[in-house]
Amino acid sequence: MNKIIVAAICLFTVVIACKKNSNSTTDNLTLNTVNIAGKYRATDFYVTASGIGYDIYDSVFNPACKKFSINTFTSDGYYTYYDSCNKTTSVPSVYTVVSPNVLYYNGKQYIVQSLTSTQLVIGFDSLITLPQPYNTTLNANFKLTLTKQP
Repeated sequence: MNKIIVAAICLFTVVIACKKNSNSTTDNLTLNTVNIAGKYRATDFYVTASGIGYDIYDSVFNPACKKFSINTFTSDGYYTYYDSCNKTTSVPSVYTVVSPNVLYYNGKQYIVQSLTSTQLVIGFDSLITLPQPYNTTLNANFKLTLTKQP
């Protein structure tokens, strides 16, 4: 009986040790028009200003129907935006891979923090002005996660 238990424990240990890590970060892709091609939906939006971070996803993608809008990048360098609230698609515009980590589209330059087979994470800096009573302008860093859609 002990031999069976020992054998079962050994087999269980081997199976666990051989299991692939599903959170592997080894699928980072090179930024180019072929690797970025696909449909993406915003799934996270975060801003940091004066050393304080804020999750702004729910406030930016409001009403809730905006959470289902789609950003499409084609392998031949075109970008469109499908507005899920108004059920309209933008006129195709050109996007450009400027360098190994810089993407230019929709009239703005973005720093590509990561590109995997399932996500595109981009960042950009912008000034934000706080309303009264603060009445001040801060440099803010934004991070937007776009998740690839089927």
